[in-house]
Amino acid sequence: MLLFNLLASCVLLLASVGRSEAAALTTSIAPNERLCFYADVDKAGEKIGVWLATHILNCHKTLT
Repeated sequence: MLLFNLLASCVLLLASVGRSEAAALTTSIAPNERLCFYADVDKAGEKIGVWLATHILNCHKTLT
């Protein structure tokens, strides 16, 4: 019975989530470079979610 309740809760949760779409964009940006990205939306005032991750490279120079 507990398994059924858990499964039913998951189904209800997933059914209540609205439709969403996503696309991955990977780009390299030089230091102090500015880039603009534009998105087409269906209607004015539509919200767009953005996730930004940075990767910092540690360069070690060997002294000889």
